Amino acid sequence: MDAVSQIKQKLDIVDVISSYITLKKTGKNYQAICPFHSENTPSFNVSPDLQIFKCFGCGESGDMISFVEKIEGIEFPDALKILADKAGVTLEKTDFDGNSRLKQRLFYINELTARFYNYLLKSHSLGRPGLDYLTQKRKLAMATIDSFMLGYAPSSGNILLEFLKQKGVSTDEMLQAGVIVTRSDNGDFSDKFRGRVIFPLMAVDGKVVGFSGRTIFDYKPKYLNTSETLIFHKGNFVYALNKAKLAVKKEGAVLVEGNMDVIAAHQNNIENVIAASGTAVTVAQLQLISRYTKDIVLSLDADSAGINAAFRAVDLAEKLDFNIKVCVTPAGYKDLDELVRSAPEEAAGMIRSAIPAYDFFITASTKLHDKNTPEGKKKIMEDLMPKFSRIQNKVLLDHYSGEIAKQLELDKNTVFNLLSEKKPLSEVSIKYDATPQVLVENNEKPEMRTEMYYMALLLKLPYDKLKNKLSALKYTDFIDQEAQDLYGVLGAYVDSKHSFNIQDFFSFVEKPVRNLVQDLYLSGMQYDEASVDTFIREVDTLANRIKVDGVKRALKLLTEKIKLAEKENNDKLIAELTVQFNQLSKELKI
Repeated sequence: MDAVSQIKQKLDIVDVISSYITLKKTGKNYQAICPFHSENTPSFNVSPDLQIFKCFGCGESGDMISFVEKIEGIEFPDALKILADKAGVTLEKTDFDGNSRLKQRLFYINELTARFYNYLLKSHSLGRPGLDYLTQKRKLAMATIDSFMLGYAPSSGNILLEFLKQKGVSTDEMLQAGVIVTRSDNGDFSDKFRGRVIFPLMAVDGKVVGFSGRTIFDYKPKYLNTSETLIFHKGNFVYALNKAKLAVKKEGAVLVEGNMDVIAAHQNNIENVIAASGTAVTVAQLQLISRYTKDIVLSLDADSAGINAAFRAVDLAEKLDFNIKVCVTPAGYKDLDELVRSAPEEAAGMIRSAIPAYDFFITASTKLHDKNTPEGKKKIMEDLMPKFSRIQNKVLLDHYSGEIAKQLELDKNTVFNLLSEKKPLSEVSIKYDATPQVLVENNEKPEMRTEMYYMALLLKLPYDKLKNKLSALKYTDFIDQEAQDLYGVLGAYVDSKHSFNIQDFFSFVEKPVRNLVQDLYLSGMQYDEASVDTFIREVDTLANRIKVDGVKRALKLLTEKIKLAEKENNDKLIAELTVQFNQLSKELKI
C-alpha cells in the first residue's frame, strides 16, 4: 500500500479539517464558513463517507491532502509530510514528485545568495553604501543586521552571478530561483538586484524563499521583490513570522505595512510585529498567522491608502474569526519605523491603545468626510453601511448604531434600521452560490431542480429504503438528462450489487457522473436516524411532484396532438388520444 493510501486509511478528513476550522455536524456531513473565500452563510461541506470536501460558494473541492495544500499554501510533498507525521506513516523518496529535489536546490541557492549579500554588506568595500544607509540613516545595530541577515547588492556588475557559478550553480537554476534576470537589450544574464539593500524573505522554518530589495538611490521601483517561484508565493508569505512566532503566540500579532517597520520594532523589543511584505493582506497570509494567534492589531500609516487597506483586511480577518484592532501612526510620523526610532515608548503605547476595528471605521470615515454637512453625513453612511451591515450580533449592532448616530447627530433607530436592512452585494451572491450549481442553473425549469434534489436525497438513503424508492418512478419520468442518467445508473448498481455503499458507488461511476454525485451527496437535507420519517416524507413528496410534472407534460403534449388532429378532421386519432388523455388525467385525480 502506498503512502497516500496509508495516510487516508489512518486519518479521517473530518479530524484533519477540524484542526484548522470549526465544523458543525449537519446530518451525516459537516458544514463550515469556507476558509478559502469571504462568506457569511456556510457553504463549505465535508463528507466523512466520501472523505472529500466541497465549497459550493467558491468551488474548491478535494481530499484531505489537497485541503492541507490549499490552507497551508504549500505543495503536495509538504502537505503529504504534514499528514504522514500525523498518521505515523514513514515516507519514502519515491512518494515525492520531482519538484521536491528542485525545491531543495532553490533553497540552497537562496541561502548562498543571502549569505553572500550579507558578507558584502558587513565585510566588503562594495557593501559600504548599504551599511551606511542601514546604520546611519535607519539606525540599525549590527546585531539587528545579523539577526535579519540583511545584505547589499552592488549597483553594477554581475558579482552574484559569478559567485554562484563558482559554487556550481547553473544560470538556469539561478533564473528559477529568481536571483538573476535576462537583459532585454542583449539577452545576457545579470543580477536581478542592483544598488539595493537586501531583505532575505524567510519562511516560518527559517528557510530563505526569496528576497526584497530596497533602492538606496533613485532606482525604480523603490522595492523590488522576487517573482513567483517554485518556493515563493507572495500571497502566502508573512515577513518575520519565523522570528516573531513565539511572541505572536503569547501576545497576538501586530501586522504592519513594511519590512523596515518590522525590523525597527524588533530592535526596540516589540517582537510580535510582522508584515504582509508589500501586498494587500490575503486569506492565505491570515491562515498562516492563525496557526499562532487569533488576535491581530493592524498598524497603519495615517493616509487614505492605509485606511482603505484596513477595510479589506478587517473584512477578511473577521471571516476567519480573528479579533481585530487597529492603531494609526500619530501625526508627525511617516510610519511605524520612524515612530519607533524616535519614540519607542510611544510606539509601544500606540499598539497597546489599539481600538476595535469598527470604532476605527467610524473614526476614519468621520475624518475623511465633513460630518457636519448633509452631504458629508450621506458619504459617511455610504462608507459604513457595507461594513456594519455584516454584523450579525444585534447587541453589537445596537451599540454601534448609537455611536454612529451620536457622531452624525442622527436618530439611532434610523441608523439601526439602515444597518440592519442594507446587505452588501457580496452577501447576496454568496447566499445564491451556496447552493450547488446543479440545483440552481435551470432557473426557468423548476422541475429540473426538483429532480436533482430528489437524486440528492436518494443518494443518502440506506439500501433497504433506497431499493423501495427506486421503484416509485420510471426512467422516463425525468426531464433532466443528467438526473435521468444518474437514476438509471443508480438503479443498475443497486440491482447488480444487492446493496448500497456511497463510497463504492462513487468509485463505480464514471468521472463526470462522480462529480455530480459528489455535489449532490453534499447538498440538501441530510439523512438522520432521528428524523427518518421526515426525510422519507420529503423523498415521497419529491417523487410525487416529479411524477405529477411528468403527467402534466404528457397531458400538454396530448392536448397539442388532439388540436392538430381536430384541424385535420382525424376522428380516429382524436378518439385514441382522448382515451390516453383521460387515463393520464386519472393519475392526477382530476
